[in-house]
Amino acid sequence: MSVIIDNKSKGNNIRVYRAMKNISQKELAEAVGLTQQTISRAENSSAMSLTTAKKIADYFGVGIDDIFLPKNTINTCIRS
Repeated sequence: MSVIIDNKSKGNNIRVYRAMKNISQKELAEAVGLTQQTISRAENSSAMSLTTAKKIADYFGVGIDDIFLPKNTINTCIRS
């Protein structure tokens, strides 16, 4: 059974986390065992599997919920 997470803000958060680590989609994909196309879809569509979200969150050392927080929340937490 595949669980799909649907949230428009998640793509922006993945981009923010990638920018913070200064890595490309391809580098992230290789690090988490996914394809670059999967990372691109995760950043650009409104849905991804829970498994994909977990792999990405684990790589960045954040919870799955952090992937889905509004983008401004990440910036606020970093400044605090």
